[in-house]
Amino acid sequence: MEYEWKNSGKESTCQQIFPKRRFFLYFLLPFAIFLLFLSFREASGVAMRCVTSGADDGSAGTLRYVLAVANPGDTIRFDGAGTDVRLTAELVIRNGLTFIGPATITQTGNCRVLFVNEVICTLRHLTIQGGRVPFPNSGGGIFCTGTIIMESCTLRDNAASLQGGGLMLEEKASAILRGCTIQHNRAHQGGGIYKPGGSYNAASLRLEEGCIITDNSEDNINATYSTDGSCTIGDTPNRSATAFGGYAGDTEPQPRSIVDDTDVDAVSRDLTNTESHLFQSVAEALSADLGELSGETSVSFSELNACLYYANAFENVALESTDLSVEYTASWPERVRYYSLFSRADGSGYEIPERGIQFELRPGQDLPKEATPPEFYETGEGLMTWRNLVTDNGSFDLNPEEGMVTFRVCSVRAETKASASKGGGSGGCNVGAGMASGPSLLLLLGIPLGISLHKKK
Repeated sequence: MEYEWKNSGKESTCQQIFPKRRFFLYFLLPFAIFLLFLSFREASGVAMRCVTSGADDGSAGTLRYVLAVANPGDTIRFDGAGTDVRLTAELVIRNGLTFIGPATITQTGNCRVLFVNEVICTLRHLTIQGGRVPFPNSGGGIFCTGTIIMESCTLRDNAASLQGGGLMLEEKASAILRGCTIQHNRAHQGGGIYKPGGSYNAASLRLEEGCIITDNSEDNINATYSTDGSCTIGDTPNRSATAFGGYAGDTEPQPRSIVDDTDVDAVSRDLTNTESHLFQSVAEALSADLGELSGETSVSFSELNACLYYANAFENVALESTDLSVEYTASWPERVRYYSLFSRADGSGYEIPERGIQFELRPGQDLPKEATPPEFYETGEGLMTWRNLVTDNGSFDLNPEEGMVTFRVCSVRAETKASASKGGGSGGCNVGAGMASGPSLLLLLGIPLGISLHKKK
């Protein structure tokens, strides 16, 4: 660098000299590089594209047209009349694109709104509504087979005859939702969000930054997922530990204890055997539920303590239609969870079925306004209501008679051994008599599972 001293009479300063020969180097060269970048951007097909029409006839300016001409990496914005898009058919996204609103995309036909086909797609400040998929289809608002990132988006008033009224994630798909609202969507399973079971990979569905997932039916979420603790899922838990829907008659199904039965003894043994499929399933479930609370990514087998909590049979329950809905509510401290295990109809043992989350409160998270917790809840604990289905002659129905189901269910208490050594939560896993004392024991004997009993030391 070259400098020279300038004397104004009052003070001397040191200033850098920019000779004419260096003018191009300091000023024109960066500008030339910028122009070259723009030329390369256009040549590579990456561009900013704008939706200016809300119609769906494929003409220039419509969202359908912009999708047809967009290239991977493009950003799509909405302007003027294009901020209110009214579709007549499904939109398929085959390129990795970013959509930036604000804009509302409404489906007016009898089909879903968006299909994200094996690409990474980002949606920001969009409202997606009105999707409808008739039987036997899933994913009313969005069906995703790739990866979808949603920021400050709303999914509402979408419906699917089977699964995923708002958002349907195929088994290998993943989603990150930040500050999103998912409300008033409907489906047989996962009215808000659905992702098939079989893997407890909570990283494939992540909820962050105050997501609100409420007023969806039949479930708000039917998937394994993780949150940052700031999200609201459901409006209020069930007041009782168990509730049924879809049964015929005026009296709820009543439980019969099966604690000493042979198949239940096998569950107890499997829960202490690190090589058993049941132990590993519980370990995966607990890992998914606890991993995000402390930054851990897994619960190792050596850290898991799982044991039978209670077991019941519900026999010859008459149905109104084809499904018996069984909802459980449980309360727990930070490092504990409860799981329901259903006996398979083929006699091959017990498994953790798909669960649809109706309500969830993470440990330390405040109850929503106007929410009234059950009597057994203690402030500061986690609280969840989840839903399982027993389908007539399905995989958990032990009664071959049409219109009637019988099922057996075990409640399992799972925790890290560090929690067990501290004596936190429901006082351990002693089954049956001597489990607790006073009113808590009386409450437990009248329910199939899911109560967190507390012994304060």
